[in-house]
Amino acid sequence: MSVVAPPIAARDAEREPAGLLTRLHEWVVTVDHKRLGIMYVVSGLAFLLIAGLEAAVIRWQLAAAGNTIVSPQVFNRLFTVHGTTMAPAQRPTSDGSPMRHSPGGPSRRATARITGTSPSS
Repeated sequence: MSVVAPPIAARDAEREPAGLLTRLHEWVVTVDHKRLGIMYVVSGLAFLLIAGLEAAVIRWQLAAAGNTIVSPQVFNRLFTVHGTTMAPAQRPTSDGSPMRHSPGGPSRRATARITGTSPSS
């Protein structure tokens, strides 16, 4: 018994390369636990970078007495925004890695809950 299948080159030629918007949409609406973990960690690192830049400006202002890098009002706002930015920066970097490496992942359980199927199927 033989199986007739198109050559591998023919199958690859049928696929069109996905555009940037298509790939971005696939990442944003994914339920794959690995992609979710990656997005979680990347967003945490982005917040950490922003908060680090804010902290650098704060420390630059406090480096010497009488610095006028930023005004007192801007300093107060920057101090508050720095704290607000650090909150989302801390959790994703610690929680995203276990999510990325869990074989069942929360996404499989969520999909099973939505579709009414078993997570193992």
